[in-house]
Amino acid sequence: MAMPAVAKADTTDLALVCDRCIGHAVMALGVAFTRQTGVRIDVFPTPSGLILPQLAREVQNDVVISLASRVAEGQARGLVLPAPMAGPWRNPLVLAIRRGRGTATARRVAASDVTPGGAVDGVGLLARLNLHPEAVIGTHDGGEAAGLLAAGRADMALLHLSEVRADPHLAVARVVGTDIAPAPVFSACLSALTRRPHPEAFLAFLASSPAGRMLAAHGLETVA
Repeated sequence: MAMPAVAKADTTDLALVCDRCIGHAVMALGVAFTRQTGVRIDVFPTPSGLILPQLAREVQNDVVISLASRVAEGQARGLVLPAPMAGPWRNPLVLAIRRGRGTATARRVAASDVTPGGAVDGVGLLARLNLHPEAVIGTHDGGEAAGLLAAGRADMALLHLSEVRADPHLAVARVVGTDIAPAPVFSACLSALTRRPHPEAFLAFLASSPAGRMLAAHGLETVA
């Protein structure tokens, strides 16, 4: 795959924090960027609600990829820089099953509870979807729900599309319509704590067409 030309000189390894639900996709992009530039991207997937508190406590990161609403809050608080930026990207919510299994036996559904570290009221969303399984298994976030589904401890799980694409054993049973819940939107920016030279090179890479195709393969759609 052809990659865009980005700055190589005077750039050291970069630390990146991102929402846990997009960790697999961001790691894949980091590998592609390293192959192109030789610059390693150390990716730290983190519960969504904990990213800004970490930055406020001066946990050093160069690049931040999170919900657009959290990025905007970070800008208002001076925790992330207003420019440059990359994105935004939509990451639809879906009901997932284990590949090869139907939905008729979805008696146990895993969905995230409202927690300080989470971003989706999964249990409330199931009610809006008019789903009434025998058991709703509340989880900390989508990653835990995906693990329960993959292990056979749940028959269905409410996940981001990126979480389904990260596990070849999972498949989409239903996409949550925007009339029920808008697809979460993510953006990339620089941390106000960045000290390494030229971290904007990775943002330029994220904005490129090849990176856009990679993101789409991982379930993230570029917002026009």
